[in-house]
Amino acid sequence: MQCKTESTYNTPPFTVRRLPFTVILRADGNSKIGLGHISRCLALAEMLSGEFECVFVTRNIPESLKNQINKVCKNLYEIPVHINTNADEVKWIGKHLSEKRDVFILDGYHFGTDYQRAVRAQGYRLICIDDLADKHYVADVVINHSGGWSVKDFSAESHTEFCLGPKYAVLKQPFLEAAKKRDSPIPQNQNILLCLGGADPKNDTLHILKKLKSLNIQDKIKVIIGAAYLHRDELEKYTSLHLPNVELFSNIPPKKMAAVMRECPVAILPPSTIAYEYLHVGGTLFLHQIADNQKYIQQFLLKNKLAFELDKLENLTENDIQIAAYNQRKIFDGKSGERIIHQIKSLLIPEEITT
Repeated sequence: MQCKTESTYNTPPFTVRRLPFTVILRADGNSKIGLGHISRCLALAEMLSGEFECVFVTRNIPESLKNQINKVCKNLYEIPVHINTNADEVKWIGKHLSEKRDVFILDGYHFGTDYQRAVRAQGYRLICIDDLADKHYVADVVINHSGGWSVKDFSAESHTEFCLGPKYAVLKQPFLEAAKKRDSPIPQNQNILLCLGGADPKNDTLHILKKLKSLNIQDKIKVIIGAAYLHRDELEKYTSLHLPNVELFSNIPPKKMAAVMRECPVAILPPSTIAYEYLHVGGTLFLHQIADNQKYIQQFLLKNKLAFELDKLENLTENDIQIAAYNQRKIFDGKSGERIIHQIKSLLIPEEITT
């Protein structure tokens, strides 16, 4: 059945009583599949931490990520390797987290309809974070912040509500705050930010640096790599020989990331969550797609004149830049966390809320 309900947001008329209410975040990430799902769930945990207790459930992640998770979540649960079916996994989670007032949030392409049914059969209320609209949803809520989607694009149950577009962007607090400070002075330089996610498995970072060298770019290039990037030695060797104007950062925290973005009026980024982060800070954004699932955000950002294709790096007019800046201010308002918190509160049964 096609769901026809898109969530609407108004100032919530209720507050949550202080009950043992938990949000369970389920996501995976590593050097092969990237870190986007885990990073997004960490951002969500930060958004929710003032209202709910958050716990994180995952499989076989790098040690460096465990430290990040433990900073924002009450507990981290790692699913044993011998648990290998959807039903067994959900039962294992239910055994360790038995509170049925919990909200269960899934972020990952492998959490299909059967997995969702198993979660709901355990008595949880379910939210799915979606990028592709490629499965049938039985969740209570689907969040897709890509832009350009409507409820008719999804297959879902009649009870499912949808939170669609950048107004529900799942971002960490420094970027949401930055959107509210857009009128502060812009740095008078032409620094270029280059960051292609936490993993960049094909080492597109190096390919783009070679392109910038061929264009004889003289401005400072601030390159950010993540915890799962496996090509650092090759990258450092190339830049030391050919691009002394490169400044390299590794696995920096969100507050520092936002500060580096602020120092760079120009950025080259994939059309993913990091592009949304940069657009909250504000600047001229060029897109380089590195994964198939990024095509929807790419299409949305280009169609709405919020960003540009990378091959236009040397061909923009001042008018193009001003139009993009104006459009960014209209769409990225920094209030997505408030909207998502309201949506989760709306899942509570009446006796769990008070007017």
